[in-house]
Amino acid sequence: MDSNLINSDVTCHICYAKQLNLLPSYPSLPRVASDCVPWRSGGKLAVCPACSCVQNPVDKHWHTETAEIYSRYKIYRQSAGSEQGVLCENKQLMPRSAKIFKQAAPFFDLKKTGRLLDIGCANGELLRCFAALAPHWKMVGFEIDDKCRQEVESIPGVEAFASGSLDKLDKPFDLITLMHVLEHLPDPKQWLKDLHRLLNPDGLVLIQVPDPKKNPYNLLVADHCSHFIMSDLVSIAQQAGYEVVAQSESWVLREFTLLIRPLPSRGTESSSSENQAGALKQLADDKVATYPANAVQWLHDIVRLVKSFPNDKPRGIWGTAIAATWLYSLMDHEVDFFVDEDASRIGQQHLGKPIYHPDTAPKNSNVFIALTPEIAANIVSRWSHLNVTLHSPPNLIY
Repeated sequence: MDSNLINSDVTCHICYAKQLNLLPSYPSLPRVASDCVPWRSGGKLAVCPACSCVQNPVDKHWHTETAEIYSRYKIYRQSAGSEQGVLCENKQLMPRSAKIFKQAAPFFDLKKTGRLLDIGCANGELLRCFAALAPHWKMVGFEIDDKCRQEVESIPGVEAFASGSLDKLDKPFDLITLMHVLEHLPDPKQWLKDLHRLLNPDGLVLIQVPDPKKNPYNLLVADHCSHFIMSDLVSIAQQAGYEVVAQSESWVLREFTLLIRPLPSRGTESSSSENQAGALKQLADDKVATYPANAVQWLHDIVRLVKSFPNDKPRGIWGTAIAATWLYSLMDHEVDFFVDEDASRIGQQHLGKPIYHPDTAPKNSNVFIALTPEIAANIVSRWSHLNVTLHSPPNLIY
């Protein structure tokens, strides 16, 4: 893999190795903040030769940019605060939290009383969903600041909102959720270790992160520092003193989900866990051999493709998330509209442009599908009757 060596004073924040391999073509790519705002180029992407984790080096530059992003962060801005919808088995959209809890329900009893801590609760969408499913549970929301305190505290079943530091919490929980949180944390292993004191002996931790291999657009998120694959998550959890209860790459498409609980004896691993970790590590090594460099090359291919994107007709982008935001910046903001199938976003605006349902997209327009090739092909198949020209991204080969 084409790479440069970072100075040894920047360590891997996963395994603490003092050497990272940079991907030299990455810094020229524009990026996106995780709340779907265009972000400048100049980032860094690296691979740790020791643990194979793909990451944004956590250096002074990363901390400065992340602080800037969080100072004006606005969650779910494209849907007026509503949670993103995800595709279900019946091809319909439902809120992400509802889909996750539906899949996780066999592993804990929602009929009993219990306590839930949602780390990274934002405006409380997950808490609202959980309150409807488990009305007898007590809930606590945690965030880095107080922006959403009043909104979260108004949710039925929420007994407290905490911000800044987990040290303020002392009562144990039966379930702790970290949905799209772990990829933001500079020391995820230590974070998981610190959660032990907040868990009941049979408590569970539910983690979800993006799958950067199936959705390489996530490599462009400036305030993420870890781009985990499943083997990374399993390894970190085991090293932090947990055992895996369930893991899935399909509960939510293009996302990894991990359900873990504290090991009965901290610091020990079963032989089956060790074997599993070893097999996953070998799989990780095989993937890392080609995936990051090829993914970055694919993103550059899209940059070149967008430069020749027709402008003789109205121009639209299919999607309103990370990829669509990035495409918007590549087109120098010369975009007339967005298209989305998520009902919570239709009729809203993204980056000052209207969001249409596919059926109401302006006729005789060019629409670039801001998704992966596989999903783009599905969209073209389902919506070929539209009186618009759909443009798909180039093929992605690892």
